Amino acid sequence: MKQAILFLSDKSNEYILNRFKSLLQIIPDIDVFFLYNQKGTNLPLAIKQYPRNIFTSYIIPSREYTPIAESLTPGSNHFPLLDFYIKNQEYDYYWLIEDDVFFNGEWKNFFKYFDRFPVDFITSYVKHYLEESDSPWWNSLIHPNKNIPLSERIHSFNPLYRLSNRALCYLHEQLSNGWIGHHEVLIASLLEQHGYSMMDMGGSGTYVIPENNDKFYSEKTWSHLPLPIQEFR
Repeated sequence: MKQAILFLSDKSNEYILNRFKSLLQIIPDIDVFFLYNQKGTNLPLAIKQYPRNIFTSYIIPSREYTPIAESLTPGSNHFPLLDFYIKNQEYDYYWLIEDDVFFNGEWKNFFKYFDRFPVDFITSYVKHYLEESDSPWWNSLIHPNKNIPLSERIHSFNPLYRLSNRALCYLHEQLSNGWIGHHEVLIASLLEQHGYSMMDMGGSGTYVIPENNDKFYSEKTWSHLPLPIQEFR
């Protein structure tokens, strides 16, 4: 099985580079790339030293995808992953990690754990509309001629996730053919509608297998909201 890990960031300071280098050092059997959002005219020298895929705001018209805003944020951070996939289609699975994700364990053990699950989409907080109807992005999912009812839409939290080669191929086709939406609703909803497999890596809910209940995260350790202060004994 061949995998790629994409570390997504628009920064090139020493702190961010050290976090990226730690992935290179501890995961020798997986290809690791810096997925760098270049905002200036010149690529930082520090970035040139490492395996990388560079993207700018021009990724939007170049791929014929329609974002939900005039920029990649909010909601379109799956575009750089799809861009990498189109250029590098030899991998079975593609991991994306945003630069503010922290894991208290060993990264190599985390990635190795999921090798035994041939699942198309592994992510977190996978919830049906009826389970979590207050998400602000449910109505961002649109198409000129098609519709997925709200009751059939699925939400996921995606600062760290894995997609299979075939799932990315399908998503590229669907975005090129007119689907628009925030990645937290678009990815899971489209894949579910067409029979692709999904797994929640932890927490609790329909998409969590029993052995993974609260295994890698809980509501107290993994959220888009400020985390509560915890007391450790």
